[in-house]
Amino acid sequence: MSTNTVFLAAQLGDIHRISLREHFLTLDAADRHLRFGSSLNDSAVLNYVDGIDFERDEVYAVTDDAQAILGAVHIAVIGQDAELGLSVLSAVRGQGIGNALFERAVMRLRNRCVREVRVRCLHQNAAMMHLAQKYGMKIHQEGTDREARLELPAATTGTYMLEWLQDRQASYIGNLQDGSRFGQSMLAALPAFPVFPIGPVDHSNLKWRNENTQTTATATGRRPD
Repeated sequence: MSTNTVFLAAQLGDIHRISLREHFLTLDAADRHLRFGSSLNDSAVLNYVDGIDFERDEVYAVTDDAQAILGAVHIAVIGQDAELGLSVLSAVRGQGIGNALFERAVMRLRNRCVREVRVRCLHQNAAMMHLAQKYGMKIHQEGTDREARLELPAATTGTYMLEWLQDRQASYIGNLQDGSRFGQSMLAALPAFPVFPIGPVDHSNLKWRNENTQTTATATGRRPD
């Protein structure tokens, strides 16, 4: 995947819960420790995903061509504040997926009139700390944990328009991917038709007759009735 790729983060809903489970279960123990603050086992990960309230919170994700989730950000809104939880698969880190998710989340929160966003992370989470510093977040140390806070400016006509455009683009690309997979599944379901070889015609087996100025031929040797 090219480092010049522009990633679009699409909003997820309840129908994507299975994909979210697969994404988080793909994280190894170390990555789960960085994402959740502890190395959650599979059961705890599934409980977390099943507990996401898509009516209250929002989740955005970057997916591959098969719509497998490469990275996701969970936005938990509490009054005028919000907290972000972000994860990117190890195989695709360093390509800008984390940036795309963070920027999409911040724009969404601005348009929801949220005043401040915070991110809790362990001090060894270098990727998250890099994002926090890049966007000028204020970092507070709390033991082995760190909390980064960012005050959000008010929404503008530009942020509303940009969010609308990005949503339309993400939806369009998702529909293209769905259509491509549907076409491939239809082709795979078709039966294998036999292929008949085409060779020279044996003219010695042809009989011709002229009847009422009309010429008739058969390839079986039978005279037509």
